[in-house]
Parts: sequence; structure tokens; C-alpha cells
Amino acid sequence: MESQIDNENDNINDENISEEKKSKQKIVVVEENAKSIKDEIYNLEFGHIQGEHRNYKGFFIHAKQITELFKSLEILNEDRKTLWKSFKHLCDKVRSEQKESQEKFSVQKESSNQVRDEIIAIIEKASEIGLNATTQSEFDKANNLLIKALVHLKKQNPQLIRIDSKNCWNTWKKVKDEQETRKAKLGQESYDILAKITNTALETAKEGNPHEALKLIKEIRSQIRNAILTRVQYRELNTTLQQVGDIAIGRIKENKEVREEKEKEWLEYQKQKLPALKHRLQKREEELEKLENEIDYLDGLIANYDGNDSTYKDKVESYIFEKEDKIDVVYKDIKNLRSKVKRLDTSLEQESKPQQTQEKNS
Repeated sequence: MESQIDNENDNINDENISEEKKSKQKIVVVEENAKSIKDEIYNLEFGHIQGEHRNYKGFFIHAKQITELFKSLEILNEDRKTLWKSFKHLCDKVRSEQKESQEKFSVQKESSNQVRDEIIAIIEKASEIGLNATTQSEFDKANNLLIKALVHLKKQNPQLIRIDSKNCWNTWKKVKDEQETRKAKLGQESYDILAKITNTALETAKEGNPHEALKLIKEIRSQIRNAILTRVQYRELNTTLQQVGDIAIGRIKENKEVREEKEKEWLEYQKQKLPALKHRLQKREEELEKLENEIDYLDGLIANYDGNDSTYKDKVESYIFEKEDKIDVVYKDIKNLRSKVKRLDTSLEQESKPQQTQEKNS
């Protein structure tokens, strides 16, 4: 009897111990669940920030997952109230931030669109001129507009949203590439035509009428002035024309029967050559002045720039160095042209004196 009572007491004690153990285990699980939700709320607050901006889409996806945790995990009511309050406050705060960010972005987008439209308008104007250009001066006009658009784009880039900045740059590059391609094509066509005419003049100087060859030189130089040519192409044509002139004049000098006519032709040739040289000199002097003005403009950009972008300043300074290198080349060319003009002026003066004396005597 006593043994049976002891066994029953033991069973009761075991059941109490088991219940107590289960209760403790449940408390541990509930506490761990509360800690898991708390950790997720912490990660929600600080885990979706990229630089100075919050990833709102990622934040609210994560927030939805935490809401499901509240539904699925068992926690103490007191902890639930505290954690839910903290969670809700954070979500409300971020929604407010998102709204403010969207309003700010809307204002920025409107300003960006305005700047974008201004830049695109300049590029489109350059494109229109470039597509119809047939002379070097017209291509220069289009290129100057592209330079203006690029300067504007770099200066206003901080005000542009990413998609507008990319749109402006891609449009600028597309128009620039189109113009360069078209200019190269027209330039090659012009060169092929002028090279053919120049070779005809050379054959005329060698085998035909040398006086006609000199007339052809004048006509070809006039065409070259308005042609779209590279420096190499211009130099090749000019070298051939110089050869034409030398051969034609040499043949004229050798002809004693037309010596008097030859002297007139020579004088006329020199007169034709001088305006061309003076024209080149004037163009180079204008180019020098333009380069100097561009350097002044670039210096002004640096002086008036109050930002912290060192890359911008480095870019502007590199443009200045390029302009200064070009100035050195142009200045040397101007010096050389002035010397040639002076020699030709002297030569013409000496050639005209005997003719004037002859006219007086007659």
C-alpha cells in the first residue's frame, strides 16, 4: 500500500517537473522570437541605406516580411506592443521621408528637364547645320555649337538627374559622330575632285600651254579655299600646285619669243599668290585671336568655379594646355607667312619698276 502511494507521488512530481521544463522552454522560445523581431527591425532601419539614400523599395519589402513575423511568431503581449510600436513608428517615419524625397525629386526632375531641353536644343541646332553643311566654315559653326553644348552640359551636370545627363551625352556623341563621318566623306569627295583637276594642271604645265596652267592654279586655289580638306590633303594639293607653277613658269622663261608676255604672266602669278598668302595670314591671325579668347574664357571658368570637383578643373586646365600648344604652332605659321608676304611684296615692287620705267620711256 505504502509502495503504491510512493509511486503515485513520484509520477506527480515527474509531471510537475515536465510541465515546468516545458514552461521554461516556451519562455526561451518566446524571448528568442522577440529578439528575432527586434533584430529585424534594427536591420530594417539601417540595412537599406546606400550612401546618402535609402532604398525604399527594399525597405518596404522587408517591412512586409517583418509584419508576417508578427503574425507567425509567438511573443509576450508586452513585447508585441513595444516592438509593434517601434516598428510602426519606423515605417511611418520612412514613409514621410519617402514622400519628402519624392517631392524633392519631382522638383529636381522639373529643373533637370529644363536644363536638358536647353542642351538638347543647342545640339539639335548643331545637327541641323551639320547635316546641311557643305563648307568648312559651316562645319566649324556646327562644331562651335557642339562645344557650347558640351560646356553647358559639364557646367550644369550636377543639376541633371542621371537619365537626363545620359540622354544629353548620348545625343551629343551621336551628332558629333554623324558630323565627323559626313565631313570625312565630303572631304574625301572634294579631295578626289581637286586632285584630278590638279593633275590635269600638272600635265598642262608639262605638255600644254603653261599660261593656261597658271590660270588653272588660280582657279584651283579658289576652290581649295572653300573645300573641306585635312591638313595632309591640303599640303599634298598645295605641293602639286607649287610644282605646276614652277614648271609652267620655267617653260615660259625658256621661251624667248614670248619673254615680254612671260614677264607679265610671272608678275600676275606673284600677284595671285600674294592675296592667297595674305588671306592665309589673316585667317591664322584670326585663329590666334580666337585661341587667345578661348583661353581667357577657360581661365574665367576656373576663376569663377566655386565647386569642389577637381576633375572639372583638371579638364579645363588640360583644354588650356591644348590651346596653348595650338597657339605656338599658329604663331610660328604667322611668322613664316609674314616673312613670305614681305618677300613677295619686295619681289613685286622690283618687278614693277622696270615695267614702269619702260612705260615712261615709251
